[in-house]
Amino acid sequence: MTSNRIQETKGPAEAATSPDHGSNLRKGYQNMETHSTTSAAPATVDLEGAINDLSSMANIAANLIEHSFSSTHESVTGSKDMFHLTPEELNRIVWAAYQTDFMARDLVKAFNDEVLA
Repeated sequence: MTSNRIQETKGPAEAATSPDHGSNLRKGYQNMETHSTTSAAPATVDLEGAINDLSSMANIAANLIEHSFSSTHESVTGSKDMFHLTPEELNRIVWAAYQTDFMARDLVKAFNDEVLA
């Protein structure tokens, strides 16, 4: 009868996160003061949706700008350094930029009102 190797092993099991495996950060970069398992402050949680919305809006604005300026417009403008936007493209970019700005201002105000109050 063969014996079970797991039952023969003595001592605690070690994971790859043990200090002798080099997984700990260098001194000075370790999170010694706080614990990552503690819950976020209530004000931070309340702002989470607004932060995610702002991030999404900034991404939309960046994509609109990138799409509008990523190709050459030389065939329309006669120059590699000039771009042509339709009124609809221009309106979308301007709206997205202003919307991002408004959302950022609202988020800063909410942060100041809730966290710094």
